[in-house]
Amino acid sequence: MTKVKTTGTISFPERIESHGWLLLLVMIAVSLPFRSYRLTLGIAIGGLISVLNFRMLNGNLANFLVGDLNRLKAAIVRRHYIRMAATAVLLFLIISNNIVDVVGLLIGLSLIVIDITATTMLAVLRKNTIEEL
Repeated sequence: MTKVKTTGTISFPERIESHGWLLLLVMIAVSLPFRSYRLTLGIAIGGLISVLNFRMLNGNLANFLVGDLNRLKAAIVRRHYIRMAATAVLLFLIISNNIVDVVGLLIGLSLIVIDITATTMLAVLRKNTIEEL
């Protein structure tokens, strides 16, 4: 669910997340003609991990900006390390059990980086003000 600001525009992190889901669908659709189930599954799982990690990071940082800094600072760092450890264990299990194609997994995991780059370039090309980001 995306939150809309009073100005009617979607915030930059929310735009990144919504574009991330769309980009994931496009990446999956592009991988289908290769007829490699493992490649498509790798892109899907990697993209899902990438977008969900971004969503959790965005939520944690949003809480950090509105709460008591001293109390929330340790909680944010703790949540970050727990999320990264869980991601590392999940990736280890996926790769060690040879569930997906590693190249597809890497492509999926790079989804948010591609999305941030593309969204930023589009915003700059449109010459949006920094307030609109």
